[in-house]
Amino acid sequence: YFSGVVLENGEVWMTGAGNGGKTGQGGTGNRNTFAAVSNISNATDIACGYHHTLVLTSAGKVKTWGWNHRDDHGVLGVGIAYATVEQVTSVQTDDSLNSGTNTLDASGHINIQGASSTYPGDGNYTARTVVQVGCGGYHNIVLLDDGKVLTWGANTKGQLGNGNTTSIGFTSNWEPGVPVSSGVTQIAAGNSHGIALKSNGTVVIWGSNTSGQQGLANTTEQDTPHTVSAFPSSATAVAVGASKDNCWVVTNGYALVTMGKNNSGGVGIGNTTQYGDDGSETWATQTAVDLGSGRTIYSTSVMKSLSTGVLGQNIMGA
Repeated sequence: YFSGVVLENGEVWMTGAGNGGKTGQGGTGNRNTFAAVSNISNATDIACGYHHTLVLTSAGKVKTWGWNHRDDHGVLGVGIAYATVEQVTSVQTDDSLNSGTNTLDASGHINIQGASSTYPGDGNYTARTVVQVGCGGYHNIVLLDDGKVLTWGANTKGQLGNGNTTSIGFTSNWEPGVPVSSGVTQIAAGNSHGIALKSNGTVVIWGSNTSGQQGLANTTEQDTPHTVSAFPSSATAVAVGASKDNCWVVTNGYALVTMGKNNSGGVGIGNTTQYGDDGSETWATQTAVDLGSGRTIYSTSVMKSLSTGVLGQNIMGA
């Protein structure tokens, strides 16, 4: 496990396991105290996967470091397979396994729009900026300022949401997945799934569903986003979140509704029964978390290294 935090001055500080260079401090050794990551002073948001870190800068672009995992997952998005980024501006490769071309720009940001301004298809994002980032175990989700969602990295469970299971990010001129083309205001990533909130209060989910975290009353993977049909009491959503095998939604009554794995009580409804994987277990039939009389949700977080920052994804922005 490892952790990262963005300071008020834009610095990134990290600690914990350093294998694969995921703490961005120029090596692979472990740390037991926080230390600053070199070459970055304008960070605004951070997310951590299993072996990589994703940071949003004030330029509206993203930087990554860590390890491109096995099987060409391309999670770093540097256009090279089998690569390690131990420091923000330096890419190390295994020449015997290398493929693709390094696509980092001069300041160390990954080049989402491809290697040239004539990048084909729906990948020309030169005029766009990133406003939020999220990490799954081996994939990334970013939200653009126009409400579009982009994905890259591993896609073994359909977690990129683009209708197939082909991984993205390890070849030259790679084009990201676009699971949602407009209208999104917030994103979150689980281990192998994604969830997004749209401006009209609807929620879309895609990817792995092994624990019923998508609330479909089954465990079938979804390689394209599906819209949650209803929430308890006909509520609408105001915030979303995710962890390894769970999804959360906060409704307009500030009730917290959760789905998925529950062997340790993570769903928070007073038992350890997994919810969302069979029968009629859907978002509409789920019981909201009992917070006691007069209490409502303000923020949530989850202690997992694959979530944003030190404690997890703060889904209410507190």
